[in-house]
Amino acid sequence: MSRALKWRRGSLAHPRLSYLEIGPPDGPLVLALHGFPDVPGTFRDLASRLAERGYRCVLPWMRGYAPSTVRGPFGPETIASDVLLLADTLSPREPVSLMGHDWGAVAVYGALARAPWRFKSAITMAVPHPSQFLRGLLRDPAQLYRSRYMFWFQCIGLSDRSVRMNDFAYIRTLYRRWSPGWSPPPAHLEEVKSCLDASLPGPLDYYRALGIHGGWTRLASLRRGAWSAPIPVPTLYLHGSRDGVISREVGVGQERMFVGRFRSETISDAGHWLHLEKPEETWRHVSGWLASGRDVLR
Repeated sequence: MSRALKWRRGSLAHPRLSYLEIGPPDGPLVLALHGFPDVPGTFRDLASRLAERGYRCVLPWMRGYAPSTVRGPFGPETIASDVLLLADTLSPREPVSLMGHDWGAVAVYGALARAPWRFKSAITMAVPHPSQFLRGLLRDPAQLYRSRYMFWFQCIGLSDRSVRMNDFAYIRTLYRRWSPGWSPPPAHLEEVKSCLDASLPGPLDYYRALGIHGGWTRLASLRRGAWSAPIPVPTLYLHGSRDGVISREVGVGQERMFVGRFRSETISDAGHWLHLEKPEETWRHVSGWLASGRDVLR
């Protein structure tokens, strides 16, 4: 790898948002946002390939994940604000592209709804638009059951301890449940466990910030206001055919939330971590989508 493509570390001061970075500093910016339970390294392969094509890829530790700030608030509005701060700080004059998985996808939807002019394209993975997810959650008892972990995380203290028990056995269970037949690479799993150990309860507070005790009031609010505004930014949605936590059917119909170009693709034989399970197929979709919105590749 050339000197220009070596990994670098960076951070914003207020709030503290640390990130990994690769690619030419003057290249078109792609912000890649991880979900739960995960770390920026989840996008390491995709980012390296994009950097080879001249993109500057920035992979932040999301709020609540050390070494970024582990202080809240952790509501969807706040993580969307963090995305806008990163975009404004790292690319103040040019629109940027977004890529998000799981909670990272939620952050992408929020940022696109609030400031669509700041973004040229977006790719979301595994979690459909929040308005569509809420609709599926309320109408599909099977999806409500798959989402039972969200209710367990409301048990403050008890669920925190259970996540850490037996060398994070609960996290390994989630991987097996959400991506049947697949296990994360050992080095990646160790990185995830180390991050969680330094960060809890921050990653669980994302779910607590939804206001489930108040009858899903915060989640329901995502269907109103800026979050309900149709998104004009070209958006690609990817979902694994064997996702064990959010069924592919939940996302059917979400195109109603987009007035810009929208495409949905299913990754065959992949679960929730489709970009790690099927890297070549995911790469074809990601690279093609970003290239379609860029005049010249380096």
